[in-house]
Order: sequence, then C-alpha cells, then structure tokens
Amino acid sequence: MDAQTLRQIILHRQHLTNPAGMHTVCRGLCGIQAQMHNHSVYTLAVRCDHPLPSGWEEQFIKTWTHRGTLHFFAPEELPLYLHEGRVRQARQVDSLDADPHISAQRKQFFARVMLDMLQQGPQSRAALKTACREKGMTAEEEKSLFDGWGGLLYPLSRLGMVSHVISSQKDFRLMPAFTPMKEKEAKREMLRRYFTAYGPVTVNDAVYFFRWTKADIRGMMEHLPLRSLEAEGRQYFYAGDLPEDLPRVPAILLPGGFDPLMLGYRKEESLFLPRQYLRGIYNLAGMVFPPVLVHGQVAGRWKQEKKAVTFTMFKPLNKRDRAALERKAEKAFPGKEILVEG
Repeated sequence: MDAQTLRQIILHRQHLTNPAGMHTVCRGLCGIQAQMHNHSVYTLAVRCDHPLPSGWEEQFIKTWTHRGTLHFFAPEELPLYLHEGRVRQARQVDSLDADPHISAQRKQFFARVMLDMLQQGPQSRAALKTACREKGMTAEEEKSLFDGWGGLLYPLSRLGMVSHVISSQKDFRLMPAFTPMKEKEAKREMLRRYFTAYGPVTVNDAVYFFRWTKADIRGMMEHLPLRSLEAEGRQYFYAGDLPEDLPRVPAILLPGGFDPLMLGYRKEESLFLPRQYLRGIYNLAGMVFPPVLVHGQVAGRWKQEKKAVTFTMFKPLNKRDRAALERKAEKAFPGKEILVEG
C-alpha cells in the first residue's frame, strides 16, 4: 500500500473526512486531549457532523488520563480511563504524601476542606485556595497544595474524586461515583480503540501514544483481533475493516493544536509530518501547534487571534493551493481576517 492511500484511510477513521457524532468521535479517539481549552473544542468540532450543541460540555468529564495529560470523555468511560493500577509515581507535591512544604496529615485535612466545598457545586481554583487559607493554610503549605503544575487537586483527580469543568477557566467539580475496570482489561480496550480509530499504525506509534513499553503493547496485541499490512517499508496494524470508497485526501485540512493526527503517531515517523518541519509543529516547550495540511502533509501552521487567523507556511504554495487554503480558512473562521505568510 502506498503512503497516500494510508493517509486516506487514517483521515477517514479519525473523522477528518468522515464526520460523526461528538460521542462517537470522542469515544473512538480515546478522549480529546484538553490542556488547552480552545484547541480541544476545535479538535472535536472539526470532526463532528453537526455543530456542538449548547451545554455540550456537561456531557463530558475532564481529567488526567493516559500519558498523564488532561482529556475529556463521556462519564460512563470513567471506569476505563481511571482503571485500577493507573496511578503511578508522581512528584511529592502531586501526591497525598508528605513533601518538603507540608505533612501528609495536613494534606488530608485540606483535601477534606476542598471536597466539602465541592459538595456545594463547582468551584474555581481561586475559591478553593481562599477556603484553604481561611482554614489556616500557610504560605509554605500553599506552595505544595496549589503548585502550578499540579498540587493537591492532581491526586484528587487521579484518584477519581475531583474533575475539571470543561471551560477556559480553572474550575473543578466532584466526580460521579464509578468502579474502576481491571488494569489489563482496560488497557486492552484502549489499545483496541487506538488500532481502530488511529490505525493502521506501527508498534512504535502505539508506544508513542500511550507511553507504555513495547513489550507490554506487543503482549496485549496478541489478544486483539488485529490485521497487518506493509507500507513504506514498515509493518502497520489495525483493527476492524478498512473503509471502502474513500474520499480523496483534501487539498487543505486544518486540524487544531494537540490534534490526534499529530499526537497519535511517532512524530519522527509520521506519514503526515515531514521531518524537516517537525520543530515547526513541536516546540521544545511542549507545545503542539495547529498544522496546515496540504494534500495530506504538514506544510505550515496556523494561529487564531482576536480579529485574524495567521497561516505561517513552511514552503511556498502554488496559486491553486493558496486559493484552496484561503477558501478553507474563510469557511472555518468566518469574519476573521485571513493572513497567509511564507
């Protein structure tokens, strides 16, 4: 199989050329990575066959899941993503254990303060901090409890007690009750979904996506109904039937930041990201910029601001592709000034 046919299949399975309902999209993609609110909403919306309805956020849960990153997903999938054995080692300030700033006993005390307050309804991080201060939290203890990269809310989330509110604000709410799945069963189901929605993929891709060991992934693959194919000198695996009558790879696609199309595959071997443009999408600070795909491969990136959307191209576009980009951009970002650089 040639690389462009493989791209056609993946774009279809990821719903970029085959829109679907928001729950179908979210379930298949193993949740939507959500540490940047605007990008996560766009990532879901660009794959949906209908506009996101008012209040759609209430139909999903947002918390730390695989790769230790924030994702949102349907509440009924809490047992899957917060399965047994998933809480691994964390920094001391991101656990309920003592750390240089505070004792374990005091952490337990302030955890109860937060949980009691959340019983009243969703609360902002600032409101929770104020409540803890009123209960005697010292400036030294605050360095741990409200650490900028985690703090006490991190273990409460990882343990299935608290979740984020899906919004651009740092708000939290109590998590609904659930019973975690067994670790082995949950990991196999997540891997099955990955091979279905992201596949065909290589074993290296799966290692990159989940951050599990290659040995663990190969062991689980033996228990899944997978098929394989050869393409570009590599062996690819997938679950389910490959789609027929595939639409062509669009001239222009505009995925969002931290999009599954970038995160789902080992970046050095990606069919969609030429290696010479890797640093244009992945910077050293951990940002994954929104890419511009021209005929199925990254050729630039885009940035939305208040009044304009700027497209920074990594290589010159011919007149036809530039016109296609401008049409796509005007449709995707109505009312915005479209600026194409490079």
